[in-house]
Amino acid sequence: MFAFPSQYVSKYKWWLVLCVYSYPFCVTTFICFTLYQGINKTTLASITTSFRAIFIAIPIICLGYGISIWTNNSIYYFIAMGGIDFIASLCLIPFLCYSWKKYDWQLIDHPDNFVVSSLKIKV
Repeated sequence: MFAFPSQYVSKYKWWLVLCVYSYPFCVTTFICFTLYQGINKTTLASITTSFRAIFIAIPIICLGYGISIWTNNSIYYFIAMGGIDFIASLCLIPFLCYSWKKYDWQLIDHPDNFVVSSLKIKV
């Protein structure tokens, strides 16, 4: 954030937006982590967390750096840094939907039907 080129400040007054435009999407990784930890699926929690940190972040950082060197414009590096969480959430949202269908019996707590059991006791 502090290495933003000063010659582009007048052109890109919204540079802060470039650095933080994906903050709502970074929640997806934390949702996956807490969801899978909560239902005792620690392997899935580790996979979803490392998916963002390794499989998405490193190639996107390298791509943004390469484009910024190739075009001699460092704004593409900042755009790529902001897009990491967006791309990771695009990949993790279908994963969450599949998990919701598969593990819904663990995710939703259905209360016991005490009315039926109390009627059986009285009879």
